[in-house]
Amino acid sequence: MAKQSDLDAFKKLLSDFTPAITTFERSLLIPEIVGRLSYIRSTSVELRAICAEPNLAQRIDADIRSLVIPERFNLTAPPPEVGQAYLNGLSSQLQEQYIDHIDKLLAAYPVAQITTDFDTLTDFINRSRGIFEAFVSLEKVLFQYSVRRFLSVVDTATGQAISTEPQSLSFILSPFQNHVQEIARVCEATRASIDEWATQIRNQKERHVDLLVSVSEVAAAKAQASAARYSLVFQIAVIVFAVALLFVGNWTALLAEKSALETELQSAKSAENIARLELERTRGELIKSHAEIKMLHDKLPKSREAKPGSQ
Repeated sequence: MAKQSDLDAFKKLLSDFTPAITTFERSLLIPEIVGRLSYIRSTSVELRAICAEPNLAQRIDADIRSLVIPERFNLTAPPPEVGQAYLNGLSSQLQEQYIDHIDKLLAAYPVAQITTDFDTLTDFINRSRGIFEAFVSLEKVLFQYSVRRFLSVVDTATGQAISTEPQSLSFILSPFQNHVQEIARVCEATRASIDEWATQIRNQKERHVDLLVSVSEVAAAKAQASAARYSLVFQIAVIVFAVALLFVGNWTALLAEKSALETELQSAKSAENIARLELERTRGELIKSHAEIKMLHDKLPKSREAKPGSQ
C-alpha cells in the first residue's frame, strides 16, 4: 500500500505541471491571434465608417421602418431619423462589443508579457477565443440590430422557399455583408487554431500524467523488489539461524554425550584400578597363604619320618 506522503508528492507533481512556451507560441500562434484581433478591430472601424456615410440613412429609412421593432423606434419621426437611429445602433454595437473589447484585451496583455508566463498566455488565448466565438455565432444576426425576426419556410417536397426574409433587409445589410463574412471566416480559422493548440496542451498533460504513473510504477516495482530482497535475506537468515541452532544443539548433545562417556570411562578406569588393586591384594594374600601352606606342608613330611625312627 502506498504511503500518504507518496500520494501527496504525486499530486504535487501533477499540480505543478506547466507546459513550456515554445517557438510555436512565440512566433506563430500569438502573432496570428494579435494580428487577427487587430484585423477585426480595423474592419469594425470600417463598418462604423459605412454607418456614418452621407445619405445611407436616407436610402434605408423607408425600408427599415417596416422591419424594426416598433417599441424601440419613433416611427412617426420624419425621415431619415429611423434609418439614422438604426445605423447609430449598429455603430454602437461595433464599438462596444468588438472595438472596446479588443482594445482592452491588447492593452491588458502586451505581447512581451504574454510570452513569458504560461498562465497569462492561456488567459489571453481564452479571452481572444471568446471574441472569435462571439463573431462566428452571431454572424447571421450581427447587424440585425433591433430588427424583427423573420421565419424562413421551405417546402420539404420541392425544396423551394415559401417564406424568407424580406428583400429589403438584404438590401439594408448589403453594404456590411462582405465585411461580416470575411471577419467570420477569419474568426473561424483562428478559433480552429486555438482549439488545436488546446488539444496539444491537453495531450501534453496526459503524457505527463502517463509518465508520472510509469515512474510511480517503476518506483513501486523497485520497492517491491527491495522488499522481496529483504524478505529473502531475512528468510535465509532464519534458515541459517535454525541450522545453527540445530548444529549447536547437536554439538551440545554430542559434547554432553562425550562428557558422559568420558565420565563413564573414567569411572570404569577407576573401577578397573580398584579391581586391579583388589586383585593385587588378593594375589598377595594368595601368595602369602600359599607360602604358609607350603611351610606347613614342608613341616608335615618331617613329622612322618620321625615316627618310624621312633619305633
